[in-house]
Amino acid sequence: LLAQSRERNAAQDITGLLLYHNGGFVQVLEGEETTVRRVFSSILRDERHHSVITVIEEPISERAFPNWRMAFRDLSTP
Repeated sequence: LLAQSRERNAAQDITGLLLYHNGGFVQVLEGEETTVRRVFSSILRDERHHSVITVIEEPISERAFPNWRMAFRDLSTP
């Protein structure tokens, strides 16, 4: 799933971060607004995802993860 996301993100100029901890995820998506909304809509339609909560949705002047098509960190392991 992560490899597929990175490929799709590269094609759509999406960057971001995915954090995992004990079965839960936090994700940051960055890019052109309509593209980010389209990607997020596809996440919502994907049956593998449930209990999705938007924490922050706001315009940015600069990407926090400009070189990461989808950085990943498993916080469950030391």
